[in-house]
Amino acid sequence: MNESFVAELYGANFEGLRLGQWYDRPSQEVLSGGEFRARVVSKAAELRDHHVRQGQVVAIRETTPLLFAVNYLAAGSLGAVVLPLERSLAPDTEADRLRQTGAVALIDGIGFVPIAATRELTPLPADTAQILFTGGTTGTPKAVLQTRRGMVANVRAVAEWARYGSGDVVLGTLPLFHCYGIFWTILAPMLTNASVDAFGRFSRSAMEQGLPSPTAWPTVPAAVEMLLRSAVGQRIDWSGLRFCMVGGAPSAGDLSERFRAVTGKPVLNSYGATEATSFVSAPDMDTRAQEPGDVGAPAAGVLAREGTRHGEYCELELGGPAIMTGYLGDPEATARALTPDGWLRTGDLFELSAAGTIVLRGRLRAFINRGGEKIDPGTVCAAVVRHPGVSDCVAFGVPDETFGEVVGCLIETKQDLDIAQIREFLSSLLRPYEVPSVIRTVAKLPRNAVGKIAPDSARALLATSTTS
Repeated sequence: MNESFVAELYGANFEGLRLGQWYDRPSQEVLSGGEFRARVVSKAAELRDHHVRQGQVVAIRETTPLLFAVNYLAAGSLGAVVLPLERSLAPDTEADRLRQTGAVALIDGIGFVPIAATRELTPLPADTAQILFTGGTTGTPKAVLQTRRGMVANVRAVAEWARYGSGDVVLGTLPLFHCYGIFWTILAPMLTNASVDAFGRFSRSAMEQGLPSPTAWPTVPAAVEMLLRSAVGQRIDWSGLRFCMVGGAPSAGDLSERFRAVTGKPVLNSYGATEATSFVSAPDMDTRAQEPGDVGAPAAGVLAREGTRHGEYCELELGGPAIMTGYLGDPEATARALTPDGWLRTGDLFELSAAGTIVLRGRLRAFINRGGEKIDPGTVCAAVVRHPGVSDCVAFGVPDETFGEVVGCLIETKQDLDIAQIREFLSSLLRPYEVPSVIRTVAKLPRNAVGKIAPDSARALLATSTTS
């Protein structure tokens, strides 16, 4: 038996793959479901010839949506453990992730690159289907072990909530190295005969060249914001839109109403977590307005309970088949994230509404949420202080109209430093979205009586800066 989440979802020979059409904007290809299936079968045969086998870790680097989807499903159909990678990773970071996971190969738009093992690795849990790096509950990138059982359950929960069907065209603007993009724009539509209009990353210029007519748009608040600020948003045919749902970051208070003014539909705020495979909660699709913090009722198969109380609210804990096995190679972080009975400590404070929906009331652990990308301030500062002209620094999330938050950094310098020079130095050490958007240099960081950086004073100093 092929113990593969792909086989369990679509059948060993893909007889259950019911994609309508795949519109791949970057490659300008349009494939029917049958043509798409044939591409995947052919790629799977090619990978089999390369000796890809069940349980091996195979990295799939983000390329065009079509290439990524075909490579991803082909590797998954062989029972390989898939490791999605973003294309903008620094080479050292990518190499480290390949070593950490024991990947035997890297597949991208160019070809198949075998990787020789460099050390003995602890075997993965038997049910592991996917490894995704995430900020986790702290913002520090960790390798989440997702299970076959959890992936199958969560894909079906997405399809059930979205009510995807043969008349749907799903607008694909999410990055595909995230579980959100994988589940909502690849795996779930292929269960339901829906079509996918795949742009890859959101781009106004790409939409200008071929206006979509979506019926469903799972996305992030930053993409909605950018579209509303562009004339292209007014020219898209929104008449068939059934829902626009955002996740990954909270949306601005008036975003939903501004989007409704253009499309006739509100923006629905959902909630997800890589440690819970992907989809955690969403409001009913017919919801016209949500209270601040309300992210809807738990998805099918997702359980929610009160954890430790912190003042007025309790930490949200999640259970069910979609909860991760743990973080690869990090038992201490796993023990912090999972309760002894296997529930996920989310780090979010919440309460249940009278209607049974999850209402988020705060965050226990600090990270910067830039349009859905979780950034550890410590990671940013560790890179900044490597500059020979820097003595110390502190990083915060600062408000931003488009992304919700961007990275701000207050730097204590030993000498006069040019902001552009600092940013260029960081470009080789951090991912593009981790490089601070707001930087201010000072001769001395504000500190308290015991010598620690005073956060309130540091934020006040940073606030006097402007984005450069």
